[in-house]
Amino acid sequence: MIHTRALVLGIERLSPLFYLVELKSPIVASQAKPGQFVHLRVAENYDPLLRRPFSLHNTKPSQGTFYILFKLRGKGTQALSQSSAGEELDLIGPLGNGFPPPSPDQLPILVAGGAGIAPLFMLAQRLSSVRKGLFFWGARGREEIFLQEEISSWGWELRVSTEDGSLGHRGMVTDLLGAYLSKTKDDQIIYACGPWGMLKEVNKLSKERDLPCWVSLEENMACGIGACWGCAVRCRVDEGLVYRRICKDGPVFPAQEVVWESR
Repeated sequence: MIHTRALVLGIERLSPLFYLVELKSPIVASQAKPGQFVHLRVAENYDPLLRRPFSLHNTKPSQGTFYILFKLRGKGTQALSQSSAGEELDLIGPLGNGFPPPSPDQLPILVAGGAGIAPLFMLAQRLSSVRKGLFFWGARGREEIFLQEEISSWGWELRVSTEDGSLGHRGMVTDLLGAYLSKTKDDQIIYACGPWGMLKEVNKLSKERDLPCWVSLEENMACGIGACWGCAVRCRVDEGLVYRRICKDGPVFPAQEVVWESR
């Protein structure tokens, strides 16, 4: 864990609600792993008071930079969207556990829902030098689907769904995933990030086919380092039911350990 300051190099509006921020911090860029996050103070005036967690979306270690992709949700993201090049932001990170790599014989399958694209984009890029797979991405509409060319250029097969049918399959991304899994018997491993309901369905599909599945959970956090237990999630392990901290023990968990009925 590192407490440092990162220089804002630029901010780009990708769609009406999504922004991409480039920050410079050589130490964060060199240590970050897919699935980890930074806990960011989004304003110098302490309004909002608490830091906000943001998944690491991409890194360029040779340039000492990293990227955060986020969706406007409230006061914190609104403040971050108004950042300007040249500002410095206080942060703690990289934090949490990242995605474990697949074995050489496993086909990676990535499943993103909405803003859940953030950590999976970085995972796809890192895995592309080892083994490409399938990338399923679901959103409300085509305005929330972007960066397709980058993902495809890495050799991933991208399959898109939108709830309003404006791009790709009309419906839920888990519909696409279920249809694909029903027709294949390859040795696969699933990585997913998105809304709780989507992850719950991904877990169900993976269990039906006895596939390993890792999920990145999203939650509001106070401390970000495991001290306050404000982001606890109920899990089922060998010793029974326990609470685990998303910031410290996650945010990546084996899907079968999460008690999905708890929410």
